[in-house]
Amino acid sequence: MQEIIEFLRALGRNLWEQARIGGRSISDGITETLDYGGRVHIHIGNISIPISDASIALCFTTLIILIIALVLRTALKLSGINRRQTILEAAYQGLVNLGKSFGLDQRQAATMAPIIASIFSLITVSNLLSLAKLKPAAQNPAFPISLALFTVCLCIFMGIRFVGISGFMRSLMHPMPALMPFQVLDYLIKPISLAFRLFGNIFGAFILIEFLGLVLPLIVPTVFGLWFDLADGILQGLIFAILSLNYVGEIVEKSSEMEELAAEKRMAKAEKNFAIKSDQASS
Repeated sequence: MQEIIEFLRALGRNLWEQARIGGRSISDGITETLDYGGRVHIHIGNISIPISDASIALCFTTLIILIIALVLRTALKLSGINRRQTILEAAYQGLVNLGKSFGLDQRQAATMAPIIASIFSLITVSNLLSLAKLKPAAQNPAFPISLALFTVCLCIFMGIRFVGISGFMRSLMHPMPALMPFQVLDYLIKPISLAFRLFGNIFGAFILIEFLGLVLPLIVPTVFGLWFDLADGILQGLIFAILSLNYVGEIVEKSSEMEELAAEKRMAKAEKNFAIKSDQASS
């Protein structure tokens, strides 16, 4: 119980320092942001568990998403449709249509819809915590890197689930088998690209807001914060989710194209053999 009280006190002091206007330089803010160590520690016997800002942000993010999910769940009814359910169904159908635009069929798009919605919700809600003066988890590079690695592995898994291992291998040989090493290299680069994009945008926005708060306090940082904390936070979640869906769509499309190309070659070979046999029979 004492550890929990100390944790809440430390969290309160951190929120107060974040909300305080002035009183520190931009270098202080950057130095504090680059400190990825434990903000507080929970002691269980001889074990000390560090709790970083990213861990705190993810706990709040999970709690908020859970509350929102429970609230939205109460709107779902088997008979009758209310406004909330109409919006949810429209959003779901929009995700399905988006998946189909990336080359997935109806079943595949419906399978990917809740996964993409979960990725978008996690990143967006985490980024929006900056509106409450909490550091978003993406300011800690460990979160974007781990999320990017998990997402790319998940996309590969779902791609194999949709087209099979042989289909995934065919997608690696698109458009020709000689390019397979570059396709494999692309999967090594994708998590780096996803992680740096998310981390760079969130960290860069924080530095800009810190600078504006130093040279032009009050109004200007608030106006810019509406974009970088709100609009950009949602945009980064949307970009990450769309790219994830695109990665799965690429596997399915490339596999289908290579399968069609192989079928065309077999058909051409069969026609050639038939023509040869016809010529031999006529002669």
